Amino acid sequence: MPTKEIKSIRNCFRILSLFNKQNPNLDADRISQAIDIPKSSVYRYLNTLIQESILEYDPATKKYELGLKILELGATAYHQIELRKIAIPFMEELAKKTIETVYLAALNRDRAICIERIESDHPIRLSINRGESFPLHASATARILMAYLSDEEQDRIIKKGLKKFTDYTITDPHKLRKNLREIKKLGFAFSDQELDMGAKAVSAPIFDFFGRAIAGLSVAGPVHRFAGKKVAEYRDLVVDCSRKISSKLGYTG
Repeated sequence: MPTKEIKSIRNCFRILSLFNKQNPNLDADRISQAIDIPKSSVYRYLNTLIQESILEYDPATKKYELGLKILELGATAYHQIELRKIAIPFMEELAKKTIETVYLAALNRDRAICIERIESDHPIRLSINRGESFPLHASATARILMAYLSDEEQDRIIKKGLKKFTDYTITDPHKLRKNLREIKKLGFAFSDQELDMGAKAVSAPIFDFFGRAIAGLSVAGPVHRFAGKKVAEYRDLVVDCSRKISSKLGYTG
């Protein structure tokens, strides 16, 4: 049986689903009637949504409308969908050339989130599920994103603590900052068993029209397949692929 908290979350979603192009502004009476909840309860939900900038209230009309936070979330979702649409054909080509798993990751607050992946055809493969998040300091897939954050943002994340996942995880702040500078200078990142033992990866940034690093493209696989000349080969392929995707997004740098 759903808890009181779950019911409250569901009711908030029911309220938000009422807003659309035909109904951009709604008053409390109409919201209460539409979701069949007493107006006293509706006011509590509305006030919470206003406090979180999900909704805004116009005292002149006594109506509610979507707030800046929900618009920001919508824009983020739209850009990720557009990015995936553009990136997938290039990712499929990269996966065929490397025969390894290819990941597309984006920032999700202080973590990286996998928004797309193309699986390897090898029987032994690595898998980060779509929607799965992971720390910014512990893999090439995530660290390529961290490298393009401001110094202030990097320091804020570092101060939260650098969790150790394996003996190879970078947990020293000075070493991590140095590595981030190198990544930004070179335009690619390597990781060697930092998040999962036996796994290596190489990653490059994807830039949008405004020159912002909005995602990281990675090739990942078992250590024994990332050896010798393969490492440099995969690096060049990832960098080339990320540049092609960036170009499609309007980046000219």
